[in-house]
Amino acid sequence: MESPQLRPIGIGEILDVGFKIYTRNALTLLKIGLVVVVPIQILAGLVLLGTVDDPGLVGFSPELGDASDSEVAGAVAGNVISTLLGAAAVLLVTVGCVKAVGDAYLGKQPDWRESLAFARGRFGAVLWLTVLTGLLLILTLAPILTFPVTIWLYVAWSVAYPVLLLEGVRGRKALGRSFRLVRRRWWPTFATLLVASVLAAIVGFVVGVPLGIALIFAQDSVLAAVLVTTVIGAISGVVATPFQAAVTTLIYFDLRVRKEGLDMQLLAQDIGAPVPEGFQLGQEPPPPATPVPGPEAPPPPPGSPQPSAGAP
Repeated sequence: MESPQLRPIGIGEILDVGFKIYTRNALTLLKIGLVVVVPIQILAGLVLLGTVDDPGLVGFSPELGDASDSEVAGAVAGNVISTLLGAAAVLLVTVGCVKAVGDAYLGKQPDWRESLAFARGRFGAVLWLTVLTGLLLILTLAPILTFPVTIWLYVAWSVAYPVLLLEGVRGRKALGRSFRLVRRRWWPTFATLLVASVLAAIVGFVVGVPLGIALIFAQDSVLAAVLVTTVIGAISGVVATPFQAAVTTLIYFDLRVRKEGLDMQLLAQDIGAPVPEGFQLGQEPPPPATPVPGPEAPPPPPGSPQPSAGAP
């Protein structure tokens, strides 16, 4: 039987399907975030506690007037290491969520352990792609007037992660593949990423406001300032990152549908998941089949030998 066909979807539907996948699989996606982000954020907090002596220096605060040069140097080093650890956590969560979203898109119940195993096996390649992309974008920022070029390239390379993870195309070839997929669809891709970022920022703002107020009152204690900063980073990584990863992955699927006729069977081969028969876009995963009891065997005729208890 021919596999169910994917179809092109618009900006609103991408966001709608992304939100549905996020809410229906919230527990799995949150587990991916919690297992990765919480330990790394705790480590980042310990680094800050070991390098920052003044609560005003947590998070690159502008209150540097009373700090010595050695205190500022230690705080800068601690904040840089903490930021890099947080970025690594977000990257690992993003990779795990791409796998989970792909499974959910096919109607399969995603598993957080399987998704994280998928992420660990590809983290080195993803890290190199991140470094390469960052260096190339920084080079385009050297002349101030090329900032629009930087934005353009950022969007053109936005689906490089799904390309790497689902097609096995690495490094600069992943960037080139993303560029070709986004070509002639740059503005819809930009608009979808922008709206998703705004929605994630709103959620982060709503969650972060009480913690931000707490941080203001925590300026007398390094421990309290580090604790609040760590919690803010953890919540952002656990709550916002899976939604943005879901939207980016759906953009990638939509681009392949439009340009290459991607169907469910090809997508299933990419992510190693079965295709539920008759599954449609945005549909709830089908419930597991329950066995139907067959007809009872007719009783043996009178006088026939009865099978012994040990007979097969």
